[in-house]
Amino acid sequence: MRTALATALSAILLTGLSGCKKDGEPSEDQKKDTQALHDLGMAAHRFNDSLNRLPKDKDEFEKALPNLEVPDAAQQALKSGRVVIVYGGLPLVQVANMPEGTSGTVLGYASYVPDKGGPVLFADGAVKNLSADEFKKAPQAKK
Repeated sequence: MRTALATALSAILLTGLSGCKKDGEPSEDQKKDTQALHDLGMAAHRFNDSLNRLPKDKDEFEKALPNLEVPDAAQQALKSGRVVIVYGGLPLVQVANMPEGTSGTVLGYASYVPDKGGPVLFADGAVKNLSADEFKKAPQAKK
């Protein structure tokens, strides 16, 4: 009896799981946004390397992008508003001295993150997925 019950339960679980998409698996748009954020994060670091600060505003950053070797897809994601960069002109060294450091300070995010969660760029260049609540608590790299 136990063997029959265990076999039936195993069959139900395997059948139920075989057609399901894994929870938390990123969509194609999230994958594209993650890549765009990574590319823009590298560009922000190159910007900082040349001017000793992060961009002051979107206009300044967009004008610099062609010289920062940023892929077209990332530039378009920024121009369209699909991804957002935090501006303020802080030097990365100042961000590093914040209590959360560069690994805990937000530099950019996908536009839907404040409501739904998703990919977030940190000042150290890492892109991590945060929930909307986690995002709201994370400090941003601005004055």
